[in-house]
Amino acid sequence: MPTMLLSSRQFPNRAEIPNTFSASIPVKSSGLVTLDAPREILVAHAGKPDDHYRFLFWHAFRQLVDQPVLSFTAPAEESNFFATAWYRQDGGVVGPPPPPHVSALAFSLDKDELIADTPIASATPAGVWSGPPSTEVSTAGAAPVVITARRLIDGSGEFVSWLAFGGGTVAGAQLTAAPKTAVLAIGSYGIPQPDPCGLLRSQRDGLEPGDFPTIEAYRRALAAANARLHACERAHGEPLD
Repeated sequence: MPTMLLSSRQFPNRAEIPNTFSASIPVKSSGLVTLDAPREILVAHAGKPDDHYRFLFWHAFRQLVDQPVLSFTAPAEESNFFATAWYRQDGGVVGPPPPPHVSALAFSLDKDELIADTPIASATPAGVWSGPPSTEVSTAGAAPVVITARRLIDGSGEFVSWLAFGGGTVAGAQLTAAPKTAVLAIGSYGIPQPDPCGLLRSQRDGLEPGDFPTIEAYRRALAAANARLHACERAHGEPLD
């Protein structure tokens, strides 16, 4: 039976929001799961201002959805999966607004957290992005900005999709933002499911010294199997096993 890891967390630091429900909940294999997150959460404090959080998105069973009500089919196999309602806290530093830009962040579907690397492979027109490791693209010019996501991030998997807030249109790996707009763009990444390197890993793990005429032959076969597996893992952004 699959287990849903349910929680409500602050974006981007992943701190759990005080006084909210969190639990590990068994769900029916291949059953329908419906989640309904409050649009706003108010955390009261004695003697100081209350904390006010606004719903941003769900990360549930390897998908990002910007609606508080979400239905999906649970996995068929026994496994754990995240169901995290992400919120942004109102308030913060008071001052002049920053220049208009796209803030593009990478999110791990496997770890339920932000990835330190930039998700940006390129951006046009020329000069709107300073290059890696920057996660910001200027929209201060007169032309729309087009951002192309990296195909993969080493150790975090392949690009899956963009989720944009504040404007912007998405077409596959490309995100387009209008001039002078402020956009938060979250690029999700994950190890492909099913794992394309799974068979190579099983073949590598199945090698035994007794299956070879000499220990040198076994070592050569093991080295070759590791090379094939690591080439596959690199091609899909997987951590090297």
